[in-house]
Amino acid sequence: MIPAVMTNFLPLSADLQALAVGTLTTRHYVETLIERIRAREATLHAFAAFDEARALRLAEACDATPRDEARPLRGVPLGVKDIIDTADLPTRRGSRAYADRQPDRDADVVARLDRAGAFTLGKAATTELAFM
Repeated sequence: MIPAVMTNFLPLSADLQALAVGTLTTRHYVETLIERIRAREATLHAFAAFDEARALRLAEACDATPRDEARPLRGVPLGVKDIIDTADLPTRRGSRAYADRQPDRDADVVARLDRAGAFTLGKAATTELAFM
């Protein structure tokens, strides 16, 4: 069962606060996001790369880590634009020329967000090479 905090579509800050204090698990939060993605992705085409099983594994890993002031974004799932390298998802840059590109490491911004406790939920679609 998904906690009421998610079904009321409260502001993101309320969800983040619930994650921070533990009244909402990252797993439940990601399950809700997956439901929304399933319902809308066929129309929106918002993701260039998204793997439900991977997202749930990362959410469970977040829930298994202790709450810690050194990780202020613990459990926060983020969409990373498909022009920013991630080691565990392809970075295609919206271009067929990069269709098979799999970076071997995260971009610095992704690594810093990871150290702060956040994780990449999926890669957000972009125009080709983020042009325009």
